[in-house]
Amino acid sequence: MAQHLKEFPQLEHLDIQLCNNVDLHRIDDLLEICPGSLKKISVLFRTIFEETPSVKQFDPKSSTRLHNIKLFELENNGPLNDEDLIYMMHRFPALQKISIYREEENCSTPTAKLGPQSADVICKFLQYLGNIPEVMLHDLKVAPDVMCTVIIKLSKYWRVNELETCGLPEWRDDSFAYFLADKKPNPSTSFAIKLELPSFGINPLYHVALKALSGQLTKLGVRGTLDEDQLLLEDHSVTEMAKSDIYNELLGRILDSTTRIKDIQLQALLINKLPASMATSVEKMQLNSLEINNCVFFPQMLNQLSQRLSFVKRFTFNNIATVSGNPSSGECKQETNIHMPYTAFDKICANYTGFVILLTLSTDTMTRYYACTGPELLEQVSKEEYSQMKNTTDGVPSINIICRDCNAITVFGGMGFGGNEVVLH
Repeated sequence: MAQHLKEFPQLEHLDIQLCNNVDLHRIDDLLEICPGSLKKISVLFRTIFEETPSVKQFDPKSSTRLHNIKLFELENNGPLNDEDLIYMMHRFPALQKISIYREEENCSTPTAKLGPQSADVICKFLQYLGNIPEVMLHDLKVAPDVMCTVIIKLSKYWRVNELETCGLPEWRDDSFAYFLADKKPNPSTSFAIKLELPSFGINPLYHVALKALSGQLTKLGVRGTLDEDQLLLEDHSVTEMAKSDIYNELLGRILDSTTRIKDIQLQALLINKLPASMATSVEKMQLNSLEINNCVFFPQMLNQLSQRLSFVKRFTFNNIATVSGNPSSGECKQETNIHMPYTAFDKICANYTGFVILLTLSTDTMTRYYACTGPELLEQVSKEEYSQMKNTTDGVPSINIICRDCNAITVFGGMGFGGNEVVLH
């Protein structure tokens, strides 16, 4: 079949599937007989798990550079090695778009063995990606020590405005780090990158990333490993508490040292303490957005966070559990307390899963009471009506918000229903 490719002089897209444990440059035999009209190549290849990769060295001198190829897509289920990266850099020098996908691992997927990988080749490959207008890299599986070197050098040839760091779920192989990157075509020329790191190796790697990229970043996300089932637990495991110490330190570093950040997202975190320096620093951040999803906060943690945030344009939260009582064995209740007295908000967006909710909002100048009894109905009620509803309605979740100021609030109900916005000023 392959020998007939030359019979299609107008061929523009070639789709190749490699089912054996082979190197990427084995597609050369096909490319050599393709017409010059070819513009797009899609490759799907499978690695045989639990086998040592058979890597044949690629010699760039043995093949020409394909300037006619503008789009390259690669989907594989194993880690890329140095030879794969060298091959792409040499063969496709004029790409306008590159997409690299790796099959999502799961708990039943055997781990593919990693072929030869070096920081030098990976850095050259990332520099190569920096010259391509549109990039989707999902994802590059790298040894953690190699990743550290890569991140240090990355800021020299990439503009990065977004960084998200994630702890690995338990079923993923924690002997690797995972690097993901996106760059859209004009008008944006900056990268958004995501690092999936072993939870107990995340600390030094993330500190390196912050130090290298803090001068560029405007958006930052931190995602831990806390699942939704743990939000209402009365106690948390020793392992989860140990992980929380790492993320708490990272959060403190973010708020203390990255003044260009305008958007922060926190997800699946257990926040039980923050560095003391946060409370004493005089410099406060002003954010375009703060988003908190599926997080547990111990007493005074939101208050300490508020001391570093003078203004937030849009504050969105979903499933925030606040612990009261003894921090070592606290109990998360249906009542959520958002105590951020040092922060002014332009708009607060609260998400909840039920269809009846009670809400109080207290600022420096007012206290108001609300009841949300439908997916699109947030009504102001009197203090007496609020107290009566709270005492007579069993198990209704309530949210108590304390802030310096707020201009508008919206409550979004369950099943994806949108809520009405209440303007306060």
